[in-house]
Amino acid sequence: VRQQQRAEAVAMIQAQMSEQLARERADREELERIRLELYEEELQAKQRERERAEIELRLRRRLDMQQSHAHEMAQKQARSAKELAEEEEFRKAMLERFAADDRLEQANAQKRRLKQAEHRRAVEALIEEHR
Repeated sequence: VRQQQRAEAVAMIQAQMSEQLARERADREELERIRLELYEEELQAKQRERERAEIELRLRRRLDMQQSHAHEMAQKQARSAKELAEEEEFRKAMLERFAADDRLEQANAQKRRLKQAEHRRAVEALIEEHR
């Protein structure tokens, strides 16, 4: 009987130890599963952050390009406006110069006509004197 009790006690202790080992193994497996889950979630979070950063960088570059293009267009427009103003100023100056030249030419032509008329009168006076 004693040996039987002892065998039952040993069997009970072995069963308890077996259960304890099974619980510990289950706990370790659960902990490992949780660690894996956490690791995968962290990887996914890092991937999402990389994707967000890439999108932000692309958007920032696109915005920079748009701003650069707008700046270039404004500069081009300013240059064109300046060139047009310079052309208009040149046109006005040349028209004024040509008008002044025309007035001078007309004054010279008037003087020439007056001189020619004066010479004709002098010649007529000489002819009259000669007669």
